[in-house]
Amino acid sequence: MRYALLATTLAVLGGLLFSPLAARADDTPPSQSQGPAPAAPTPTTAPADAPSAPAPADAPAAPPAADAGPPKAGELTEAKGQIRAKRGADPERTLAQGNPVYAEDDLATGPEDKGRVTFADGSSLDIGPDSRVLLADFVYDPANLDASKQAIRMAKGMFRYVSGKVVQNDPARLRLESPLAVIGIRGTTLDHKIVTEVKTVKGVRTETVKDELHALRATKQSQVVVDQHGLKSVLTKPDQAVFLRPKLPGSVRALTDQEKAEFATIPPTPAPFDPRPGRGGFVGGGS
Repeated sequence: MRYALLATTLAVLGGLLFSPLAARADDTPPSQSQGPAPAAPTPTTAPADAPSAPAPADAPAAPPAADAGPPKAGELTEAKGQIRAKRGADPERTLAQGNPVYAEDDLATGPEDKGRVTFADGSSLDIGPDSRVLLADFVYDPANLDASKQAIRMAKGMFRYVSGKVVQNDPARLRLESPLAVIGIRGTTLDHKIVTEVKTVKGVRTETVKDELHALRATKQSQVVVDQHGLKSVLTKPDQAVFLRPKLPGSVRALTDQEKAEFATIPPTPAPFDPRPGRGGFVGGGS
């Protein structure tokens, strides 16, 4: 009995003695009892935004359209010697036969030079020696004659003008000028002579107009009006001419034989009509 009680007591004491050790063994961290713990995942860093391609630079603005310049008016269809052309500040050009001429061209010839400009509407201008003329304006639109126009300013020398389609239905579309007058025509051939002289006033040389002669050579219409600053002279038949001087009214008279012969020398080649003796007489006319 005494031994049984002793054994029971020892058993109880042994259980109390070893239970904390078992508990501590059970408390072993998993890392020690189950091997090394997997490494904590490295936080994933969101990739930095790739640098965006630079926005394309704005394309440079298109340069303004080059000034096309005045329109082509026609071409130099005949030439003898040199015909010089100058437009505004552009360099002077020496024209050869077949070269274009443009509105705003200032044309000049020397003492032995002459040429013929044929315009797109069929009109023509013969330029005699030692002459100067400005093709002030020219527009020809066959589909819209109302938009067509022609302006010529004769400064000095000798000229023969034959009208074309610009003026065919409306004479107001043509402005033919000299230093002393404005000439209105339709369907007409005219000869012009503008004489200048050089005067020296207070040491300054100035070229001024001495006199002008405008002659009707052929026409399919009734008259040509030469307006001298409001004083009008009317030519109604071939070989009539008006003689003008500064500050004096014009006088209408017939051309002399000498004047006819002089005008006949204007064209670079024989004219459609040539009033000189033995040259076939006066056979041509304006369109």
